Amino acid sequence: MRRQTLSHALKFKVALIIICLFVCVGAAAVGARHLLTLSAAEDAAAAAPIPLTAAARPQEDEGGEKVKAVVFNLRPEGFEPAEVMLAAGEYLLVFNNRTGLDEFALRMEREGHGTMREAHPHKLKREWRQLLRLTPGTYVVTELNHPEWTLRVTVTPR
Repeated sequence: MRRQTLSHALKFKVALIIICLFVCVGAAAVGARHLLTLSAAEDAAAAAPIPLTAAARPQEDEGGEKVKAVVFNLRPEGFEPAEVMLAAGEYLLVFNNRTGLDEFALRMEREGHGTMREAHPHKLKREWRQLLRLTPGTYVVTELNHPEWTLRVTVTPR
């Protein structure tokens, strides 16, 4: 009788281990599928051309003025778009790192006035956002490690 009880206990443990293995394998498969889906969606989003004001959902600031978002992509070839014209006003500038590099550093200069902003986002951070009130003039944004990557922003009076 004792032998039979031991046999049942052993069978129970083996069955429990097998069930746990199936659950773990299933969870890993679902997780891998989820990661692959996210990766494919990110790749598709990175490859898709983003309109100049893709994130443009004007919102009012405290003074009642509309804040407009403008999205720029930094790619291995440089900024996309490389040149843009905006009316004077308050903007949320969004710079997406689509270079494949772990880090990037940006400098924004206003012609005739020198450096306005410099950004060194944390390693592996894929974007940098800056809220700025742009006045008429020409601004140049450069990736510090790739001076040939430039973005020219011309701001016109309203």
